[in-house]
Amino acid sequence: MIRTNLKIAATALAVASAFASTAYAAGFQLTEQSALALGRAYAGVGVDGTDVSGMYYNPATMTLHPGTQVQLGAVGVGLNLEYVGNDGSKENGRASEEVLPHGYISHQINDTTWVGLALTIPYGLATEYDSNWNHQELGTDAKITVINFNPNFAWKATDTLSFGAGLALQYVDAKFGVGVNMGQYGTLHNEYTADGFTWGFNLGMMWAPVENVRFGVSYRSETKHKTNGTLKTRGAGAMGSLSGDYDASVTVSGPAWAMFN
Repeated sequence: MIRTNLKIAATALAVASAFASTAYAAGFQLTEQSALALGRAYAGVGVDGTDVSGMYYNPATMTLHPGTQVQLGAVGVGLNLEYVGNDGSKENGRASEEVLPHGYISHQINDTTWVGLALTIPYGLATEYDSNWNHQELGTDAKITVINFNPNFAWKATDTLSFGAGLALQYVDAKFGVGVNMGQYGTLHNEYTADGFTWGFNLGMMWAPVENVRFGVSYRSETKHKTNGTLKTRGAGAMGSLSGDYDASVTVSGPAWAMFN
């Protein structure tokens, strides 16, 4: 009974320490949902109508695209997370580079109505430090991949005013690792893996008061991924007796954001 209670306590500590500083996915948020917009540093991306990737940033921009249009692309992203400790120790949390694909399709139903679909990765990338690095208690490795299936609808209310809305259906695959140094008793390394589904929404409006001048405002809701997964605890030294796999539950939140163009 004592050992069982100790394992439960250790698991609770591991979950709390692993996610106290990593439960928000903002650090993994990606703006790179259009290769063309990236080349322009996203200037006016929610109103310019250059290509249908504007759908992600403001769904009302679909009304700028006649007929049926399709776009596919990808952006490569790499992180450099170099660390130098006061004692001269060095570490780099850079994991392998990632290729982030995106795809869009829009279709004009009539003079006032459009539908579309965006497939994007709004959160992603990974970090990887040595399991025994100086700040293992803050995290050793982390990886989030969120695939966003985003059907959208746009309505052209007048020649100058358009509205858009969408439903964001998201799948998340996540992994987080953290170490706990127990001094003379040894160390624990805890890794949580899970996947799950959730949903959110997006809204947009575009107004063109005069020719060649457009204003846009858009909003994406917060998404909360309530995942059920496995916590793997591996102990060294006296902590070896706590090694095991445990059921665990963690909520990872992606923040809401608003954009004005």
